[in-house]
Amino acid sequence: MMPARRLAAALVGLACLALVGPSEAGAEGRFTSGEAPPGGGVAIAVWGGGAVADLPGAALAIGCDLRSAWATVSGRLLGSIAGAPAFVSAEFNQQFGDGIPGGTPLILLCRARSGSVAPKQAWAIPASYPAGALQYDRARYAVDTRVIEGTVVEVAVHRDLAAAARIDGEAAHSVASFADLVSEAFRAHLGVFGSFPYDRYRVVMRGPGDDPLGSSPTSEWGLGVPMGTSVIDGPAVSGPPHPYTRTSARDWVVHEMFHAWNGSLMRPQPAGGPQVYQAESWLVEGATVYYTARLVDDAFYAAELRDATQDYLAAGRDGTLSFAEIAARTPAPAGPGLAPGYNEYVRLLYQKGALVSYLLDETLRRSGSSLDALMRAMYGEFGSGRQYTNADVRRHAIALGGGGLGAFFDAYVEGDAALPIPSTFVYLR
Repeated sequence: MMPARRLAAALVGLACLALVGPSEAGAEGRFTSGEAPPGGGVAIAVWGGGAVADLPGAALAIGCDLRSAWATVSGRLLGSIAGAPAFVSAEFNQQFGDGIPGGTPLILLCRARSGSVAPKQAWAIPASYPAGALQYDRARYAVDTRVIEGTVVEVAVHRDLAAAARIDGEAAHSVASFADLVSEAFRAHLGVFGSFPYDRYRVVMRGPGDDPLGSSPTSEWGLGVPMGTSVIDGPAVSGPPHPYTRTSARDWVVHEMFHAWNGSLMRPQPAGGPQVYQAESWLVEGATVYYTARLVDDAFYAAELRDATQDYLAAGRDGTLSFAEIAARTPAPAGPGLAPGYNEYVRLLYQKGALVSYLLDETLRRSGSSLDALMRAMYGEFGSGRQYTNADVRRHAIALGGGGLGAFFDAYVEGDAALPIPSTFVYLR
């Protein structure tokens, strides 16, 4: 709760603002008046109308990193606590389940914002993406919105999933715990790349049959944010499911969130063939597998690299193919806009790519650098629309680790040399 002195002052201001008339036209989803104090604290603002889930992003636009929002209803003060479990804000959410009317005055409690937040691109679905790729019916989704380093992360979960205690025999996430997981993944990746490129992300966890694309959604749609179909005690409706369970969700959330940078913003120059995968996919997918292993925990790290090694060795002579040759043997999509097919070469590309990423990280660290530094350098040059090739990855690696990295790329990225698999993998934190 707010301290009594600040609460009393805010209530006086709120009573005055209650005389404000209806919201101006076109103001939905934002505040029409009000400004947050620079050092954090209490602000009073008039809401233009819209959903409770829109409050954190709208508050950020007036300089408020929102801790909580409060409204008076029949003389009672009801609050919505940002990031808290749903029951904490149950009365507020029940009162405004259909949206907060335009012209409603609100008390905002804002965190102090340390330092400046780098400018970000406005969130938008690119025109090339399918219509409805990140849209959802608010009546059928539970929403938990977080603000992470000035970026709004909106997590929407289909209510069938949100209400399930168990899925496929495993304990299911609550909406709040899933939003915690998403936030944790975003913070981990921030440590690798250094900044969020967009001011807002939308993470949609769809239920069975609720697929706007007509095919299995992939991480490519929606700035690399996962939109996988999940299942409740039954087969997947379309494509491989992303399981919404406490024991299974962490690795794919970390993986798909990493694609928000690597694969969606940092994109290789198209090779021109029918396949989705190409020579640079070792970095797009293999490095993402490696980082997923590294960022989950040490046990998962060891298991993933062990599995990658087993798959690589089981491939025999195919394991020594260059990445361009492996990509050429992956299946093409069945049609425009559809997800790529799957065969043993797709798996080999992912697993060998993860091993090469580990070996490259290890090699760069011996020179006083790291794969993190390489990813940041690539993001700095290719995170705004320019497309890269393996020659660009090589160039940045040599700049960071010295000329000897050229031989590494000749042998293991562009060549067919057998990988020097270590007997024990070191956890490269």
